[in-house]
Amino acid sequence: MKHHEEEPRISDLIRKLKTANRQTFDETIAALVERSDQAIEPLLRTLSSPHRHIKSYAALALGKIGDPRLLRPVMQALSDPSGEYENSLLNALHYFGEAARLPLIDLLASDSDAGIRASAATALGMFKETRAADALLRALDDPEKRVQIEVVTALGRLQEVRAVDPLLIALNDECAWMRCEAAWALGQIRDGRALEPLMWTLHDPDSFVRDKAAFALGLLGNTRAVDPLIQLLKDDYEGVRGSAASSLGRLGEARAVEPLIAMLQQDTGYGLAISQAAEALGELKDQRAVEPLLQTLTSGRDRFRIGLIVALGKLQDRRAIPELIGLLKDANPQVRSYAIRSLEVFLGQDERVVESLITMLDDTGTWGVSLNISVSGDALRVLKHIGTPEARAAIKDWKARQVSNQPINSRSPE
Repeated sequence: MKHHEEEPRISDLIRKLKTANRQTFDETIAALVERSDQAIEPLLRTLSSPHRHIKSYAALALGKIGDPRLLRPVMQALSDPSGEYENSLLNALHYFGEAARLPLIDLLASDSDAGIRASAATALGMFKETRAADALLRALDDPEKRVQIEVVTALGRLQEVRAVDPLLIALNDECAWMRCEAAWALGQIRDGRALEPLMWTLHDPDSFVRDKAAFALGLLGNTRAVDPLIQLLKDDYEGVRGSAASSLGRLGEARAVEPLIAMLQQDTGYGLAISQAAEALGELKDQRAVEPLLQTLTSGRDRFRIGLIVALGKLQDRRAIPELIGLLKDANPQVRSYAIRSLEVFLGQDERVVESLITMLDDTGTWGVSLNISVSGDALRVLKHIGTPEARAAIKDWKARQVSNQPINSRSPE
């Protein structure tokens, strides 16, 4: 009888999940966990809801309850080949905690549902569960390709050296998705045996496979890959060109500078490859790149500009100071933040830098996934680091304005 008295309250709590904000969501989940004996059955029924969010929230609540017997129904509800529920599933499994790890290994090894086996492999890789290595190696022979691919990715996350030989074989698989993940995993493991096969994979007919192979070669760190990667800077696909550029930056060979500058000046893509070429030039720290970087910045060819700004900061050439100061007035708050970060390296070299950073304390711009990164916060951090009397006085004045909420008396960079 008590169960029926509690049921309406449990139902109300479950309905509340659909419209809960962050605070009320946590409170609602806590209330459901507190009443777990009465909440489990209604929550399990909610897993079949057509509403994505309430279904995911029910899974989170069951994860918080933490009973390993609930693991399979949660995985069954959220294991979707499209990947729509992958983040929700991983969050729910995270809430299950240590209690889920060994059961996940068992599900990978013996569950009859391929979706559950695939999700178990994904989770074990994301959690970097080293106890799962043997089971994952055996699961490379799973009858379902989807499971095999998730297993390959998980072995890469575990950096399991014993997987190198089967992964090298997988580079020749008829499935492009498998070849793609095998190349990525070999990069994560960083075993020298993968060098030659990955260089051959740069010629794969699938652009995503070439992209992953180029990225992996940068992680291997062998400069024998430099020339093949330079050739890849002319690939038809921008993502491939960008990955090749990034890897050349990691490999640190000066002979990549001129080809990267040419890419900076001539690439006709959306801008991502230019940005990655710029960052690579910053990693190589070769002064030949300064003028081409500045020209590209002012030309507007790079829609992103962040890579250019980062590179100019790493090169630490005073010729970049006026352009970086000018970017403090850019309409994009992320550009302004990165300009502040790059200007930090020029502190003590030009008095305009400190003066300009002081004006940014009153910048109200924010950016990031949750708009939780503020331009003024970047300026404040840099000025605190300087610690000069001028910087301390500016910070003191800024704090006083925050307290009194007085109108901003903005100053412009000279």
